[in-house]
Parts: sequence; structure tokens; C-alpha cells
Amino acid sequence: MGLVEAGFVRSAPAVFVWLGVIAYLTSAAIEYIAGQATPTEVVLDYGQLPAPTEDRAKLRARAERQELITGYADVPSRQRVSLGRT
Repeated sequence: MGLVEAGFVRSAPAVFVWLGVIAYLTSAAIEYIAGQATPTEVVLDYGQLPAPTEDRAKLRARAERQELITGYADVPSRQRVSLGRT
């Protein structure tokens, strides 16, 4: 069931909470929020990049776990996103 089918009104103020999901959001989800009427608030968290001294074996193990969870071999840990607002 989508947000609209659940009774969400796009013209009303809204708060979106994206805790622990940033790496899994699609461009469509981000564009949906960018098209939301104002006032809109987005609460989010994000992971930090690994320390430069973290060894390759740990990074490879992390990437393999990520692939098992997401089904994607290469999900960027950082991504610039434009919400279409200036």
C-alpha cells in the first residue's frame, strides 16, 4: 500500500523520518519528497566513511554483507542528492 492509499495528503504539511534507510532509498522516493508541499521536514541519519586505516579485509567483508542484504554489489555510502529546491 502506498502513502496516498493509506490516507496521506500531499498538500498537507508532513514530516518524513529516514532513520537507517538512507542507503536503501530510491531516486523515486527522494523525488517524491522533493515534490511534497511545504512545510516539509525530513529527519535522517547517515553512516560515516571508514577510517583510512581500516584494512581491506574488513571493507571487503562489509561489502559482501551489504550485497547479501541489499542485493546490490556496489551501493555508494555517499551520494549527492538534489531535491530540486534552491
